[in-house]
Amino acid sequence: MKTLIIGFTKIKYMPYLSFYTDCVENSENVDLLYWDRDATTDIAPNNVNRVFKLDYKMSDDLPLVKKVKGFIKFRKFALGVLKKNHYDKIILLHSTPAILLSDYILKNYSGKFILDYRDVTYERIGLYKKRVGQLVLNSFATFVSSEGFCEFLPESDKIYISHNLQRSSLAYKGARANTPREQNPLRISFWGLIRQVEINKQIISVLKNDNRFQLHYYGREQQQALELKSFCESEKVDNVFFHGEYLPEERFDFIPETDIIHNLYEHGKTEGLAMGNKYYDGIVFGIPLMCSVESHMGNRVLTENTGFACNPYSESFKDDILNYYSSINWTDFEKACEKALEKVLEEYDNGNKIIKSFL
Repeated sequence: MKTLIIGFTKIKYMPYLSFYTDCVENSENVDLLYWDRDATTDIAPNNVNRVFKLDYKMSDDLPLVKKVKGFIKFRKFALGVLKKNHYDKIILLHSTPAILLSDYILKNYSGKFILDYRDVTYERIGLYKKRVGQLVLNSFATFVSSEGFCEFLPESDKIYISHNLQRSSLAYKGARANTPREQNPLRISFWGLIRQVEINKQIISVLKNDNRFQLHYYGREQQQALELKSFCESEKVDNVFFHGEYLPEERFDFIPETDIIHNLYEHGKTEGLAMGNKYYDGIVFGIPLMCSVESHMGNRVLTENTGFACNPYSESFKDDILNYYSSINWTDFEKACEKALEKVLEEYDNGNKIIKSFL
């Protein structure tokens, strides 16, 4: 039985790939196809056989109409691999490649594919949402990375919760507790793809040059990050720092120096429904999460006592951060992280069992 895993970006930008490859018992039966959008070095996972890579540069910041050419190239490339190699099963890591290949998949792989529903993209377009629903109902299983996304999907007993947890990080569980918590200034860190310029400009504007705070950004510096850097230069901001792209394992270098994880996104955006990678880093490493008011993650960390929800447009924003941090009972906080992590691991392990039965 041969299986093809289809990704839609570089391997190092798909940490969730390990959720599937960790379940592979015979790598000779599993191939990987992915799209390298910036033509830089990438390392394939050990437990796959062959790797098929589409080399075609395309910025993530482009509007949809300018992405169409790249989407067409991806579809042609993926169909060529599928038809030549006659796979028995498919794992699709994102709804967009699933949509691009949906006619072929629904015709040839009904009940023989897994859909990994990782993010909301164009579901507000009726036809797109309907097609995603057809894929869900015809899948072997559909994994969603956030319960919040289920509002875009049909009801189905094939839907399961997955998690963007990287097992390798568990070796550093509770790592932040090894460094003193009483810090001045408070170091607030964001890591991942830097986007959403306006809310980050607001955060920077409120915190700028206040010696009680430092704000650090780690991640790819595409157009939006460069705009934020330019904003900091023009505003003569001296307590905001940009560190550039990092490898996943390099998180362990700046985690001990982070007091609060910046997990704020524009209110009302689809990101408000997501469960980001930083949530898992927070509960694994023991770092409070700063989330948006009324977002899915904000509600979750409040329920779990693993962080707080706030509004950077509020006049009390700075006081909200300081008051929260000074009120933390660290013994209770670390127990809350442990409890949240236990639930995540239980759901993660259940997902692994489903994947293994599929493979």
